[in-house]
Amino acid sequence: EEGNQHDEIHKRRERERELQRAQHPTTIATKDKRHKRTSPTRVKPITKLIQHLFNFQLYERMKVTTPITFDTLSKAAHLKTLPQSSLLPPYNARSHVLQIGALTGQLCSTILTHAPLDNHSTHFWNSNGGGKEDIASSMGLLLVALLVTAKACCLDLKVCILKKIELNGRKYPVHLCKGKSGKYTKYSTQTGITKDNQSTDNTATDLSITTVEQVTDVIRKFATDRTWSKYHTPRNIVLALLGEVGELAELFQWRGDGEEEDKQQQQPESSIDGEEDEKKQPESPVSSSCSSSDDEHVMNERALSKWSEEEIDKVSQELADVSIYLLRLADVCQIDIGKAALRECN
Repeated sequence: EEGNQHDEIHKRRERERELQRAQHPTTIATKDKRHKRTSPTRVKPITKLIQHLFNFQLYERMKVTTPITFDTLSKAAHLKTLPQSSLLPPYNARSHVLQIGALTGQLCSTILTHAPLDNHSTHFWNSNGGGKEDIASSMGLLLVALLVTAKACCLDLKVCILKKIELNGRKYPVHLCKGKSGKYTKYSTQTGITKDNQSTDNTATDLSITTVEQVTDVIRKFATDRTWSKYHTPRNIVLALLGEVGELAELFQWRGDGEEEDKQQQQPESSIDGEEDEKKQPESPVSSSCSSSDDEHVMNERALSKWSEEEIDKVSQELADVSIYLLRLADVCQIDIGKAALRECN
């Protein structure tokens, strides 16, 4: 009886296998005992998923190694829509500076929320996750805002940065300030550079430097040549960046927004009986063009036309100072800020 039961069980299992082979001829890799061969197998869904994940990770690594240029970021940043009320006119330069202030505050808040103190931060910045992605996103947004603001001021941010680094090299000679954190005015007697004679107007730049990584390398070399890396902790740099944003804002604080002032100046004078003066000036082509898609560009050009070359150079230097600290911060925190900025644009 036991033998018969065993035979029945064996026959039932064989019938189940035959039924499975008939229904799914290529999915089950079982050995055919009668013919001593293995049926063909099909790639399981989980295997395909693993393959897709591997390909995606490989694609991500390839994207990281692709150099990101300032020109690429500038074009992408131009398409980035910043938050704006439909009741307001197009952004002017002051609005972009306010946006820089808002995003700097966001960066400070993100670092306060996720990053540890400087004396306990080594492991955090060496790892991925734990809020580091949020910090990278804040840095990327701030770089986008700096690019947009520079364009609103008719400036090339990369050129501004390289010119300011060259000026800083003259303000902080290596043999005088190596290992020291003093202000440049301590060396004014040797360098001849004071608060009133700093200009980057006639400064030449290296045209071969085009990528964010190359500019970051220049900034890193500037710091290491002067052994300033010991001072460049994340929170130290964020506070320095915050101070530079304040200096940028100081250049715009009493300027007015321009658009409303221009409209008031263009209001027609009324005669005693309330009718408009027949001798009023016709509407200028500049003001009429402000209803087109180039509203912001025209408005900014008109506002900046009232600025002197010296004032524009100061704006250039302050934008560069903020950008230099931001790129240095990303470098110290081991964050690919070019990739982060491009991701925010997209």
